[in-house]
Amino acid sequence: MLDSYKEALIRTFGVGLIALATLAAASLLLRRRRPGVARAKRKRTSVDPLYAAGL
Repeated sequence: MLDSYKEALIRTFGVGLIALATLAAASLLLRRRRPGVARAKRKRTSVDPLYAAGL
């Protein structure tokens, strides 16, 4: 078995990696480009129902 110190060190490292991954994911989500207000109000082109269903 590992010493409790080594075990705590490994757990701390794991928690740090999870925190870093969480921050990276949040950063990507917050920086994602969103359509402008004028563009969002514009009517979207219609799509064939079979194309939308993936057939």
